Amino acid sequence: MPRPMPFGSFRADGITALRGQRLLARLQTGKYLPDRLWTQSADASWPGDTEGRTVLALELLGRALGAGSTQLAEHRLRWPRHLNRLGYFGAMHGADLDEQQLASHGWVLRALCEGVLASPGRGEDLRGLIAGVIEGLVLPNADAHAEYPIDHRRDVTGGSHSGSAARKRGRWILSTDIGCDWILMDGLAQVLDLGPDRRLGALVDAMISRFLQVDLVALGMQTHATLTALRACLRRAAQTADAGLVAAVSERYAIYLAHGMTANWANHNWFGRPTWTEPCAMVDAFQVALGLWQSTGEPAYLGDAHRFWHSALGHGQRCNGGFGPDTCCGSPATDGGSGDLLGMSVFEAHWCCSMRGGEGIARAIEAAWWTAGDDLWLVLPQPGTVQLPDGTAIRLDTGWPHDGRLRLEIIACPAPRRLALRIFIPPGCTPATPCIGGVAADAARDAGFLVLDRTWNVGEVVDLDLRPQTTIERHGDARRSIWHGPLMLAAAPDAVLGGDPDIVREAPTLWRCDGALLHPVDDTIHRHDLDAARDESWKGFRRRVLFA
Repeated sequence: MPRPMPFGSFRADGITALRGQRLLARLQTGKYLPDRLWTQSADASWPGDTEGRTVLALELLGRALGAGSTQLAEHRLRWPRHLNRLGYFGAMHGADLDEQQLASHGWVLRALCEGVLASPGRGEDLRGLIAGVIEGLVLPNADAHAEYPIDHRRDVTGGSHSGSAARKRGRWILSTDIGCDWILMDGLAQVLDLGPDRRLGALVDAMISRFLQVDLVALGMQTHATLTALRACLRRAAQTADAGLVAAVSERYAIYLAHGMTANWANHNWFGRPTWTEPCAMVDAFQVALGLWQSTGEPAYLGDAHRFWHSALGHGQRCNGGFGPDTCCGSPATDGGSGDLLGMSVFEAHWCCSMRGGEGIARAIEAAWWTAGDDLWLVLPQPGTVQLPDGTAIRLDTGWPHDGRLRLEIIACPAPRRLALRIFIPPGCTPATPCIGGVAADAARDAGFLVLDRTWNVGEVVDLDLRPQTTIERHGDARRSIWHGPLMLAAAPDAVLGGDPDIVREAPTLWRCDGALLHPVDDTIHRHDLDAARDESWKGFRRRVLFA
């Protein structure tokens, strides 16, 4: 089973690295400054959520970029001062369970776990904080999670972008973010990655059992909570070697693909309610797709990951580095969607999505290269240098996904090295024959990858063009979308598409089709004309992505 190269093995220097640098800068200003994060920004209705998500993002982004945050140590120092006497954030509800408080502590636990992994020297202190959450908040009412209400859609129909407490059902204080209790489960599952715990394992298994009983569409589950739960299930499946649980994740993931997505592969915030997207959920979907590929070897999941990353999250990141919800293109306006047009619903969800984007970018950098034994997988191409434990280093230059050309150079190799280099062929690509040193090379095809298995020497260069095709994809209602490999293209709101359109590429990020200009949807990070700090022009920003 391949595993991603550990943080620090790959130094990215392309657009993904730029996205990470811009977000890292954003998360070290304004409300995220330690003096403000631990005073002004705390949300009593989501205790620990802002703090946990921010520290988690800074931790992962710093490791992925090799940059670090000058403020992370101060956040860690202030953390214990804001816990209640039982060791967690927020009010003490006794026998009642506040769903939003529990969900928030999923991110609290995730941040603490990543801190243990990054700073073994501080492991004892951080493990103590983890124990406070587990013993003070989680285990006292552990039996209630197996009784989480799964028939309350009729009771919870409102909800804003940030979610709010809706009503009480028995011991449960339920949220408009339906099912967010299962966000806690991912934090608990990562705690189990640090070491076995019989009580905690039993609780996670009980929560998974209840989750698998839910009719996601009928309940109107929040897709973010659903996908976070699926990530927890994959963690638990790896811990227990439970292939049946992987199959259950695959089944629920298929429900999400069929009922929870927009035309550009972003999400509906709830099943059955296409009101806005949420980059938090897109980060989860991206990771679930990667996890399912890792568990099953099915290349279709990697194709999904490319679309999630390039066409959904690529549109969700703003020019200030933060992330914001978009409109639900593909769903009729009468249902809350934006029909054939894609735009922004909120410029930035600074209270959640910007921080979750930190893990999204970090995991995208981590997902570039995977390894197992003498096999090296190139999964998500991006410029940069990867270094193997024996000192072998490979430099990749590419403009993917706008340009399919890859140039890989062995820039260091202490001795001739036998290595099977596996290069993923994303959907919509028809790769040319690879060349090594300008000479065509034999390459096998295996499970969605092009394989170059040979002995390598320093100075050797591989040139390969993945040749992403610009294609028209038909949807169930006969509408059409235009794709360049895994990247969706968009036109002006009034653009039309003829019956047999001729698509011509005029520049690296510009196409022409029936007189209409097409641009990739991942360009919002460059759109400084839509900066909310200057004006609100983003509110009228719309582009056509579906055509009759």
